[in-house]
Amino acid sequence: MTLGEFIRAAAGLKELKRAGWAEKFSISDGESVADHSFGAAITTMVLSDAMGLDSERAVKMALLHDIAESEIGDITPDSMPHDKKEELESEAFLRIASMLPEGMRAEYVSIWDEFCAGKTPEARIVAQADKIDMALQAVAYERAGRASRAGASMFVDAASASIKDEAAGTLLSEVTSHRESGSCVDGSESRASAG
Repeated sequence: MTLGEFIRAAAGLKELKRAGWAEKFSISDGESVADHSFGAAITTMVLSDAMGLDSERAVKMALLHDIAESEIGDITPDSMPHDKKEELESEAFLRIASMLPEGMRAEYVSIWDEFCAGKTPEARIVAQADKIDMALQAVAYERAGRASRAGASMFVDAASASIKDEAAGTLLSEVTSHRESGSCVDGSESRASAG
């Protein structure tokens, strides 16, 4: 039980490519799960601070939300039933968390359980930040010519459908609005080529 083992497991996300981009856009050299987790964490930080939530807990939740994928891979929603995916992710998360000292393990498992339940404002904002980052990346691929407008719209629309909070809806609109204006204010071209 060491912190190093936990960090090595988390570092595996740097090498794991997001499966959805490969399946939908045939992008084999796309962003990693770690790239996405970073984007989701930054988005969570901004939203949770703007909404007066427990930002420290929310950002921890965002950083932990995909860590199970370091063991089981990035499973897309179409590849297996949702309940089975949740079960595999929870089992993997608990195995990875077991590497931590008891107090830390208990905190991270509590955060994981809160995220999975999706009932607190922090859990809901992390879930929405996850979708906002997905939409932002889809638009980045569109701007870089790696995804069609219709393909990117599929992800933007899916993100929009999952938005429940006004602040999250406003942010989603802001990060995708340059599709209409033709300007790219977020550096999407360079991000898309790197991830």
